[in-house]
Amino acid sequence: MNLKSEWNRILSVLGRPNAFFAEALANRESHIFRDALRTTGLLLVVSTLLYFLFTLLNLGQLQEQAQAMRAYGPPSALPVWIQEGLPWNRFIFPVIWLMLIFYGGLIRHILIRLLGEPNASLARTQAVGLYASIPIIVLSVPGFALGAFFPYVPGPGVPPGASGVAAMLSTALLIAGYLWHAVVAVKALKCFYKQNTGRAFLGWIFAPFFGTFVCCGLWFGFYFVVVYASAGI
Repeated sequence: MNLKSEWNRILSVLGRPNAFFAEALANRESHIFRDALRTTGLLLVVSTLLYFLFTLLNLGQLQEQAQAMRAYGPPSALPVWIQEGLPWNRFIFPVIWLMLIFYGGLIRHILIRLLGEPNASLARTQAVGLYASIPIIVLSVPGFALGAFFPYVPGPGVPPGASGVAAMLSTALLIAGYLWHAVVAVKALKCFYKQNTGRAFLGWIFAPFFGTFVCCGLWFGFYFVVVYASAGI
């Protein structure tokens, strides 16, 4: 693996997606998915290691926040080892990301097939999701840093209002990453499947909205099952 080459690929996805996807389309079908998985996987590994480092540097305050949220907040369906805010919990980040990307890619591919796209392939569609996730992953790194050093439940040593400002900045980064993600996904769908902008936009937006709806339904169902089971109802 050439790290410089992978870094250039990430910059190309972010800065000149049209040219990048036209070049990617010239590769063999199997290489499209393989290259997308390798590049995005490497970025996930690097961002996770940074997330781990940020957590480690401010571990004491993050654990104070976790204890305060457990003491005063509503009961959580999450296991205690996740709620603790321990550094190694961050290693679940790439697993969750890849699960969401592949889940969204499958939903997107089903829609594309239903819309009658004759040349649709699951490898290409999953590559779209992998490449389109790069802006969100990149902008999540400063968001991780803000969340680690300015917890939402501030402890000693954090200036008043700093946590609120950090939360606003993290939200702005998330919104910017999501919009950038949309641009990359639409351009990829237009290039890979020769779609117009409206059709590509529909192919992009269906996956996150439908996927979010299903995930929220499953999460709330899991939450109520755990809460009712713990209450003996």
